[in-house]
Amino acid sequence: MLAVLVYGSWFYGFGVIIDDVGDDLGVGLGVLGFAYGAANILTGVFAVFAGRRLDVRGPFAVFIAVGPLGCMLYALSAATHSPVLFVMAFSLGGGLMGASAFYAMTQAVAVRLFPDDPIRTITRITIWGALSSPIAIPLTEVMRDTLGWRQAVVIPAIIAAGAYAITAFATRNMRATHVQQRSSGLLAAIRYALGHRAIRLNIAASFTTSIGVSVLLVFQVPTMKWAGLTAATAASLAGLRGVFQLAGRLPLPRLVERSDAWRLLGVSRVVVGVSCLVILGSGNVAIAIVYVVVAGAAIGALSALDGMVSRELLPPDDFGSLMGAMAFIYSIGSGVAPIIAGQLNDVTGSPLASMTLAGISSFVSAALLAAARRAHRGSLA
Repeated sequence: MLAVLVYGSWFYGFGVIIDDVGDDLGVGLGVLGFAYGAANILTGVFAVFAGRRLDVRGPFAVFIAVGPLGCMLYALSAATHSPVLFVMAFSLGGGLMGASAFYAMTQAVAVRLFPDDPIRTITRITIWGALSSPIAIPLTEVMRDTLGWRQAVVIPAIIAAGAYAITAFATRNMRATHVQQRSSGLLAAIRYALGHRAIRLNIAASFTTSIGVSVLLVFQVPTMKWAGLTAATAASLAGLRGVFQLAGRLPLPRLVERSDAWRLLGVSRVVVGVSCLVILGSGNVAIAIVYVVVAGAAIGALSALDGMVSRELLPPDDFGSLMGAMAFIYSIGSGVAPIIAGQLNDVTGSPLASMTLAGISSFVSAALLAAARRAHRGSLA
């Protein structure tokens, strides 16, 4: 529930309201891309410390304090008419919400609760998370159209704050992993991880894939509108793409048994790259539907498969901390990429250049992942 509602707030909803926010505040996509990018980067920064808090103390304080504070700041971003204050409140609020409820946190909590079956546990939580996009995008469009973009920010923020309170209550007795033996510290855990070539290559792969995914998610509605679809149709198709994330997640346990998470993750990243190019032709409804299906399934599989591969690579006692560190690396790409993409869109007047670069980065990430897999196998030999 927490993943659905927090992902459904600024992460998915911003692409629906971005044009209205720009018109109201008198700024272009470059500035708004910066706000979204900063929120992603701060998600990663805060996730390092939130993950460490999970490992050392448990999740209660993260859910009862950090998340609701983020919701408050996110709601406050809708109360200002200053572009500067909007960027500050939106990015800080989004960063705190992302650090405390995106998959780096929720997957780490889930595998603590069910340590004997991490593949099915990670898959389950991402299956529920797949409901976020198809619920949030159309509802955000309805709120934007009927109540205005400001209420389309405030209402999801209030609902998400309630979800944090419920999650905090549900996990209030959950203990940390270092109850009997403390680890040597966050920096030592990071140094240990970086000493392994497979982990370094996987970090690089995570960084490059974040570029393609973030550009695609932030600018999918504006790109479909540029291609010729109406705002309502574009928002509906973007929400439908979220439904098809289930197609990438529901069969994962069986697919992983028949193949393996590494190979499936590489294929998913290649398909994301293809999706970045297919969406440019989405003015044709048939092509738009192809985008919805292939992008939905590929992005749906990514979150779960990333968690499975990380579970295999990272030491279990510091899993929360290192997942937070991985989220930080991912956030740099997903934070900077929309800023650059927004500037490219403003300068060129079209998403051609930004989507092409996003596609190339996704192909590069698949190649880096293959190298990481070879290095991991070599270390086990």
